Amino acid sequence: IFLRFFCPALLAPKSFGITSEHPSPTMTRDLTLIAKCLQNLANFVEFGKKEPYMAPCNAFITENIPLMKEFLYQLGSPLDRAVDEIATKRSGLNFGREMARVCFHLKDNFDAMQQKFTKSDPDLIELSRLLEILSTRVA
Repeated sequence: IFLRFFCPALLAPKSFGITSEHPSPTMTRDLTLIAKCLQNLANFVEFGKKEPYMAPCNAFITENIPLMKEFLYQLGSPLDRAVDEIATKRSGLNFGREMARVCFHLKDNFDAMQQKFTKSDPDLIELSRLLEILSTRVA
């Protein structure tokens, strides 16, 4: 989810509809470093000799690996209640509504994905099937 969704959204916020303008070169560099740090955290890997300038982030990564493991575990676990009953503890964010937004975003951009990937791509076919199921259940 970090490799295919969160980090690309950080690296290209305009493409994901997060911002209306491209970030400045300085902001782009900052977002790139944040994405690198998040991706390493999601992979449970500290920065090594290849990127010594990122070594100061290792303490953050090490400290947050247990939280990331819990997040990924929760993300991959069956829900114990209906999605629309879930709200995050800190912000009151409605998880069901946000997941619906993700679904609508994927559906709205499906044609662009078909152009980028082959129409026979098994993942794209499966995504199409799942989006159709979700659309009929939401409607």
